[in-house]
Amino acid sequence: MALAGYKQCVTRAQVRALFAIALAAVAIRLAVSSSFKGHRYVVTDPVRPEPEAAYLKRGEIGLGDSEQYLLLGQGIRHRLSYSWNHEPNTFRTPGYPLLLAFLDNNVTAVVVVQAFLAGLTVLLAGLVGSRLLYPRAGLLGAALLAVDIPSIFLAGMVMSEVLFTFAVVLAAFLVWGSGEATARDAKSGKEGRLRGGGTAPRGSMLRAAFAGLVLGFAVLVRPVAVLAVAPFGFTLTAGRNWRGLGVMLAAFALLPGVWVARNYHHYRELSLTSNGAYNLLYANAAALQGDQRHVSWDSTRVELARDYASKLATDNPLVLADSMTRKAMRVILRDPLRYAWVCLRAVPNVVFGIKADDLVLRMGAAEVSGREGSMLLNRGYGASGERFVIWLLAGFELLTAIGAFLLALLSPAFGRRRAGKLLLVFTGLCFVVVALPFADGRFRVPAMPFLYLAAAALLAGGARREGSP
Repeated sequence: MALAGYKQCVTRAQVRALFAIALAAVAIRLAVSSSFKGHRYVVTDPVRPEPEAAYLKRGEIGLGDSEQYLLLGQGIRHRLSYSWNHEPNTFRTPGYPLLLAFLDNNVTAVVVVQAFLAGLTVLLAGLVGSRLLYPRAGLLGAALLAVDIPSIFLAGMVMSEVLFTFAVVLAAFLVWGSGEATARDAKSGKEGRLRGGGTAPRGSMLRAAFAGLVLGFAVLVRPVAVLAVAPFGFTLTAGRNWRGLGVMLAAFALLPGVWVARNYHHYRELSLTSNGAYNLLYANAAALQGDQRHVSWDSTRVELARDYASKLATDNPLVLADSMTRKAMRVILRDPLRYAWVCLRAVPNVVFGIKADDLVLRMGAAEVSGREGSMLLNRGYGASGERFVIWLLAGFELLTAIGAFLLALLSPAFGRRRAGKLLLVFTGLCFVVVALPFADGRFRVPAMPFLYLAAAALLAGGARREGSP
């Protein structure tokens, strides 16, 4: 299947419109983030993090995600050590902590940088849609991404989603073409083949190499990007660009390979992180066992920690992770159909999970616990005006999320550019699937640029009038 993408001509007016949308996205995120009052990041003396192995055995990390990232960033910046308790850490890969270390853990600077990264993500997504599909779809998809509630919320948090989403969308821009340069490279490649050269265009090879490096860095931000390479590799395979595929994969392996070598140096195990094993046992396997026994996910997590993980003698986190992975797979493979059903039932939780209530909470209240935060939609919380804002934003968030998923799934059945639409839908759904069975709306954030573009292709219409072949 060959892609017809990146043959659309994006005019200067359309580029200016995309820049305007991207700047609006930056402004919205800066305005919202600057009004946050409801979070504190504790990364100094009061935090006494335990060894990574202790958390793995207990089945509960005693630090929030933001605290973990900031402590690791602090270790890089001030001790040149990737650790949160003076032991080499493997639980978190270093991509996001490196950004924090570069900014000296200055949360204000982090929020500003993330706002501009989000704006660049909107711009790149718009260019991808404009050229892979057609300009109107790119503009509409970029506009939808600019006002996506979870993306706005997470831009103001010390979390890895913004950096990760930017890296993946940048890779999409590189692999799926770059406008006039792509057409010029294709022409030069054709001429080379006519002369008997048979070599891939230089620009295409450079883009493939850069895309591989970007995707490798994305793995160091969030290891699930290991699976995200599939749609980009498929694009090069469909175009029979074998050299480009080889270059991209070689570049892709470089940064994760360095990190695996670092872990092997410290723990004599070839592994990227212990985080995957932790989630596989205490989220995936625990969710399955809870469903089998009709008890809560949390109770089976505690049971797995008490009866299995805590009895493991070693304190080597990667050896622990290997044993925990084997245990989790035994649990899952004993009942794979039920496990698939558990994951399938979790999809609505990802789609319907809202962040509008968290956003309003952090803008309006300085000290509210997580449990109270989950009750924001109850009548007993806040003033009536505040509840109205929550309902309004939550309704908008649900409308855009559900609409994006449904329209994206329908989009390939209508109109043209079906290959591009299918590629966008497949890429977006990959990020949803790897998040299961977690039930948090933030896990759909990396999927939304691709789903919004596919949905916009159906909403925008008029493709033929804009030159679609």
